[in-house]
Amino acid sequence: MNEIAPFHAADKDALAAHPSTSPPPRNIHLLVRIAAAIANPLDIVDDHFSSLDPFSAADLKAIAANPYFKTPINHALIQALSFDTLPLTAECFTRMWLLPQSRLALHLATSDLNVLQIAARFCAAAILHRRVIGLVLKADRARVRAAFGEDAFQVAVQEAPLLHANLAELNNDINTAGIFDPAKQLDVQLIRAGLQGLACFVEAREPALIRLFVSRFPPEMELENRHQTINKLNDAHCDQLAKLLRRRVDSWRDISE
Repeated sequence: MNEIAPFHAADKDALAAHPSTSPPPRNIHLLVRIAAAIANPLDIVDDHFSSLDPFSAADLKAIAANPYFKTPINHALIQALSFDTLPLTAECFTRMWLLPQSRLALHLATSDLNVLQIAARFCAAAILHRRVIGLVLKADRARVRAAFGEDAFQVAVQEAPLLHANLAELNNDINTAGIFDPAKQLDVQLIRAGLQGLACFVEAREPALIRLFVSRFPPEMELENRHQTINKLNDAHCDQLAKLLRRRVDSWRDISE
C-alpha cells in the first residue's frame, strides 16, 4: 500500500500536545460508536457476511429476535468476521480523538447505510466530474443528473472542477469503464465507484477500520478491488475528499478542521 502519513505537520503537534490516550470528554461518543459497531455485527454488516453455516443471514436474524440468542449470535459473528482482532491500537484511538480525518474514517466505518450512500454519490461526483462535464447529449446528462441527484450532480459540474479537481486523478483507477452505458444500472454503478473511493480513504487514514467498512456492503460493490487506487491516493486527495464530505453530508459538518 502507498505510504500516506496519517497526519500533517500541524497534526503531529496536536498529537504531541496530548500524550495521553484518554479521549477528551467531547469525543467519548466516538468510542461508543466503534464499540457498538464491533459488538453488534448482525445489525450492521451485509447479509453476505452475516451468515454462519448452515444458517443464512435471514435465519440468524430470525433467531436473534429472541433476546436470549442475540448476544451469542453476535459473539459468533465477531469471531467469524475477525472483528475481535481488528488492530485498534492506542495510537489509532488517539488519532480519532484528535484528528478530523481519522474521525471521518470512523464515521465512514460506522454510519447508517443511507448516509454512506449519500457520501458515496458525492465522492463519485468528484471523481467522475470530468467525464460528467464531457457528456454531450442532453439525454445522457439528464440520466446522470437523475442518478446522482441534484446536489451531487452540481458537485460534478460546478464544485469539483474548482475545489476537488485532484480527485479526478482517481477516475482511471476505479472500475468506471462504461459506467454511463445505458444498459447498466447507473445508480448502482455510481454508488460502487463512490464506495471504492471512500474505502481507499478509510484504508489510507485508519487501516484498522477497513475490514469493518468493507463488510457493510455486498461483494458486487467490488471493494476488495481497490488496491490500484490506494497506490495512487495521496494527502491532497484525502484533504479534498474530507472537505467535500464535511461540507456536503449534513451529519458530518461537526467534524472540525
